[in-house]
Amino acid sequence: MQQNQPFYKEKWFQDVLARWWGGLEKDRGGRAALRRAKNLDAVFACASFHQHLLAPLREAGWEPTERQVDALAAVAGILAHVEENVPKGSFAEVMARPSREGSKAVVSDLRFRRLLAVEGPEELLSALVRMVRLAGGKANVRELAGAVLSWGDEQRKTWALDYYRLAPSEKN
Repeated sequence: MQQNQPFYKEKWFQDVLARWWGGLEKDRGGRAALRRAKNLDAVFACASFHQHLLAPLREAGWEPTERQVDALAAVAGILAHVEENVPKGSFAEVMARPSREGSKAVVSDLRFRRLLAVEGPEELLSALVRMVRLAGGKANVRELAGAVLSWGDEQRKTWALDYYRLAPSEKN
């Protein structure tokens, strides 16, 4: 493991995450259980989270803090709703794109600002599940996971820059 970049950007983490997310296609029961999870406790009660994501990460040498495990559970609950991986760009860019030519952003400015006010993994889980649904199940899996795992002022700023760069202006 390299120590000069965040763990969620390292290849071993990305590989485990990609295998787990790709495996959800075959693990329909696991995906369904994660999709039904309304909070972190419910995600922790899902075998798919433990057996196919957390355990392989620990086998790769990851020794997470309690906060990191909570954030990873939020990642699992959110990514279970992603149906199509958009390999480039940020999820904020997906939220900013108009659903049709000349229409409003997929996620309104008000909803986006509410998302930016969210503080921790528990709130991120419910907020981002709603946003993924609004985005038609499309997201850059790797970027979205990294955003949740690093949620804080820098991530909020990055997403705000991405969102407002692309979002059509809203008329009040």
